[in-house]
Amino acid sequence: MHFKKLGDYLIEENICDTAAIDDALKKQAKLMSEGVFKPLGKILLDDIGIAFTDVDKCLRKMHFDVLSKTSLFRNFSASSLESTVSIAEQQVFPKDVVIFNQGDQAHTFCVVISGRVKVYFTSPEGNENTLAQLGPGEGFGEMALLTGEPRSASIKTLEPTSLLILSKNYFDQLCEMNPEISAGLLKVLSQRVITGNKEIINATETEKAYQHLVALQNDAPYHPLVGTTRYVKKLKEDIQYAALNNRPVHIHGEEGTMHISVALEIHTRSEHADAPLLYLNAHTITLDGSHAKNNDPLDPMALELAQSSALFGHDQGVMSQKTRRLGLLQVCREGTVVIEHIEQLAPNVQKQLLEFMNSSMFRPIGFREPIHSSARIMTTSTVDIGKLVEEGKFLDKLYEHFKGQSISLLPIKRRKGDLRLITEKMIERFNNASSKKIKGIAPEAYQRIMNYDWPGNMAEIEVVFRRAVSLSQGEYLRPEDIFLGIAPPQGKYTYNILRQDKIRAFFASRFYPKGLQAVTATVFSIIFVLAFLGSQSADRNISLLLVWALWWPMLTVSWFVGARIWCSVCPMGAANDLLSRFCSLKLKVPSFIRNHGRFFDQSEQHRADHHQS
Repeated sequence: MHFKKLGDYLIEENICDTAAIDDALKKQAKLMSEGVFKPLGKILLDDIGIAFTDVDKCLRKMHFDVLSKTSLFRNFSASSLESTVSIAEQQVFPKDVVIFNQGDQAHTFCVVISGRVKVYFTSPEGNENTLAQLGPGEGFGEMALLTGEPRSASIKTLEPTSLLILSKNYFDQLCEMNPEISAGLLKVLSQRVITGNKEIINATETEKAYQHLVALQNDAPYHPLVGTTRYVKKLKEDIQYAALNNRPVHIHGEEGTMHISVALEIHTRSEHADAPLLYLNAHTITLDGSHAKNNDPLDPMALELAQSSALFGHDQGVMSQKTRRLGLLQVCREGTVVIEHIEQLAPNVQKQLLEFMNSSMFRPIGFREPIHSSARIMTTSTVDIGKLVEEGKFLDKLYEHFKGQSISLLPIKRRKGDLRLITEKMIERFNNASSKKIKGIAPEAYQRIMNYDWPGNMAEIEVVFRRAVSLSQGEYLRPEDIFLGIAPPQGKYTYNILRQDKIRAFFASRFYPKGLQAVTATVFSIIFVLAFLGSQSADRNISLLLVWALWWPMLTVSWFVGARIWCSVCPMGAANDLLSRFCSLKLKVPSFIRNHGRFFDQSEQHRADHHQS
């Protein structure tokens, strides 16, 4: 049932315009972020000088309309309703305020005018169990008034809430004068008992579902927002602004640019911080709630069912499932749900999500009755959703919900000014994890890091530095500790030779790579000497025979099992490192070449990659 708000009545009566209401709402949100709650009517009275009588007139009209649409007061005459409104007291409460506690003596009956409240009781063991959530037009407190017993449950606001409060004396008079109220109360009480039993069952199911989801989901890759550049400062401001309101958030950027970290920052600073944050990858989610390995997506039909089930849940027996499943929107009813790769959401699931965004209600697969949820939605993508809307591949109305609060993440190659701090934090992090005491990065290694574009962004930086800190034997990371480039392939036709203890011990020994570089340098020297001092006949020169008949065939075959090993023991790399140590001018590559000169940048990178281990 739809109920108008105070601002709607003020606009209808030409007391103020939409702009004034919007400004007042923004001020109210700002005050709430500072821990101060001020009703909208009070802000309008103080800021734009609206007459108190005008605001009071609109409030009375709103109260009259709400009561006239509720089951308890629906059959009242207009005069009886006006009398009730005039006698009742209106109070406005901020979020998370307890109206009364379980065990209190009953003195009032309340009707929700706007906002939502939670009815709950606390068990002897201290567990809090939700009985119901009540919205506009619904009342509470009548049971204790009828029985004369203390309150059997507690009431707490879930959001800023306006209540119409009737004293016990007037409530008793209403019941005596209007027999239909008693019948209506019995119906409400009966329904509340049924709903309460369901909620108690759901509370247990929600706890189990939450534990199951946490067990299924891998730890989200969290990277603190490190940096002093203008971009990082602006990003932190955007995060703080998003945390202060409850609107949907869309986070977009290249793969590995900290989508989940930004979502977590917003969640922990928002009003949902005490509730869970859960996420799903729309590209790889499966029917059991886990994610497909190696990011292999399901076929379209299975993926759509998996997405719908993960978000909204399903009933027992649906899709041949033996048990009922709670969706993320129900488990995170007061928390945050992050949908990764929103561009992969199936069209039908997009429609379901749009319906939830518009009404805060959703229907699990196989359910007849809708379920309410206050979960906040955040989404991430690595593509431009606007282009998908233009191509007809994404619902424009759903996109409208997100584009108003969108956060853009830059790739590492466009924020290299933060790399120094980022790498220092990575070293500190993996020092603690591996009990190492790496102090920093050698200048040569740092120059390689700055020259590299990091196509995998923070995800790649994490992999590179975890490996570097683990393998490093000195106090500073050296160029040979930094593995850059494409990660080794994974699949059924690959084999990691480092699984062998002896091979891994060899690569970790002092002999590697210096010892092998010395051996290959000696062999190369002998070949060069024989090439110049030996026979000048091609078919008699032993160096040519060794190179073309033995060296190159062996090198070609070995590329399939150890190509990177050859680079690490390259004698030219060893000679270059030796000359750089004693003769290098230690000049830095000019920033305009590093940032804009693609030919020089690639050449420098090629040289660096040739010398990596």
